[in-house]
Amino acid sequence: MSIIARLPETDKAHPEAACAGMPIAEHLDAREVERLAAQLKALAHPVRLRMVDLIHAHGGQLCVCEFEQYFDVKQPTISHHLKVLREAGLIRSCQKGAWVYHAIEPAVFARLRAFMDRFAAEGAAPSAPSSETTIRTP
Repeated sequence: MSIIARLPETDKAHPEAACAGMPIAEHLDAREVERLAAQLKALAHPVRLRMVDLIHAHGGQLCVCEFEQYFDVKQPTISHHLKVLREAGLIRSCQKGAWVYHAIEPAVFARLRAFMDRFAAEGAAPSAPSSETTIRTP
């Protein structure tokens, strides 16, 4: 397997030095990484992603009784997926009479958006140095 790496022309004799001087931008602590990973994992399932989209499309709140019409799964499976979303902090649930309503947690999605925006920001990718070296990896 080959990985193409661009190294500064001035330091070809010591390629390991090229990485040593790379500035580290803002990074996440371990707890934040775990939280974001759990939220992204919860959203990675097609049923759960669709559930969040449906809640949003219905004004940010949807009754549990309305989900079954949109999916080819039964109520216990729907309840499981809602539980995963709730445990990840992506939605909240409240009981109104006999029904449970699920709502988006806007602050959580704002944090997810801010995290994702870091990768989409203009100039986020470092500029490529001028020389090219092939590094072989096992």
